[in-house]
Amino acid sequence: RNSQKTMAAFLPLLFLVLGACWASASVDCDFNVDLCDWAGSGFRWWSGATPTIGTGPTAGAYAYFEASEDDAGSLAIEVTEALFFLEFWYHMNDGGFFFRDDTTPCFGVTDAVGTLSLSSDEEVLWSRSGSQGDLWHQAVVEIPAPRATTTSRALRFDATKAGDCFSADVALGDIRGVLFLPTPSPTTTRAPTPSPTTTRAPTPSPTT
Repeated sequence: RNSQKTMAAFLPLLFLVLGACWASASVDCDFNVDLCDWAGSGFRWWSGATPTIGTGPTAGAYAYFEASEDDAGSLAIEVTEALFFLEFWYHMNDGGFFFRDDTTPCFGVTDAVGTLSLSSDEEVLWSRSGSQGDLWHQAVVEIPAPRATTTSRALRFDATKAGDCFSADVALGDIRGVLFLPTPSPTTTRAPTPSPTTTRAPTPSPTT
């Protein structure tokens, strides 16, 4: 009977904890439909190539910062779920095109892409700067425990551009939170163009 009373007293607490977990925002998002539980300011959901030629991904669905319209953008979420690592993919490419509009070049610019960073409760945990090429990169970042005064964490991605060039789009894809360190996937790159096979002319046999 005592065990039954203990279980009866424990069940409401269990349901309260589970309810809080179910109600919590989830960091997981593949961006196939929208931004999920992430809130974008300067970041938007997109599918296919970005409007600005020569920068940003050319296919797929993702969240991205449109450098032709904003100087900076953020993608943020507040979570209470158990989380030790954040895994995500990012794309930062200026394509070698340095223009401030369709016809006006950005003189003196050698890299149009600014910085992409990830912070937790205003503490920067990870960042990359400059063009990283026309490909997607994987990142895995350890997320610190919540502060002692709270059970939630505010995670935020911030993107900027260098100068006033438009060719500085930054994209994020396939974000997920994990409890254990995942095995890194190889960076996806374009298949190299095969080199032509060189063959030597056969050596003529000596005349007998």
